[in-house]
Amino acid sequence: MNERDHGNRRVAQLPAQVFPAGSPASGGPPPPVAAGQARAMVREVLDDHYGSRGGEPVGSEAGDALLVTSELVTNAFTHGEGLTAFSAHVVDGELMLQVTDRSPLPPHVKEGERGQPGGFGWGLAGRLCRTLYVRPLPDGGGKTIVACLPL
Repeated sequence: MNERDHGNRRVAQLPAQVFPAGSPASGGPPPPVAAGQARAMVREVLDDHYGSRGGEPVGSEAGDALLVTSELVTNAFTHGEGLTAFSAHVVDGELMLQVTDRSPLPPHVKEGERGQPGGFGWGLAGRLCRTLYVRPLPDGGGKTIVACLPL
């Protein structure tokens, strides 16, 4: 993955061949219908990655990846008018998640009292990911969240 410095955040230049599953360009399976299904897809990608290296995840890598997957997919269903595409790939030693929904509105960190449940997934994902950004869809009908976690 090629990178550009963009303030304090890395902005990745994604490989052209990587598309979210269920997108017209991918020809892949439909997106998951629940966060648990997305986590199972990520587990499979991680098992393949670590199995091919003859090793196991170090530290909290797998747990962080599954937590970020849950948060982003749940946000797509809860705030993004539904999940329309999802993919998980290992690219240049990082797990790259792409989560596409129907809402053009960018995610935000919840402002308010900590005693209230929910609304903190975006901030949590930002702390766990090496790269996290929003890519609006060209037709304005949604967005893709791109998250990269170190492996």
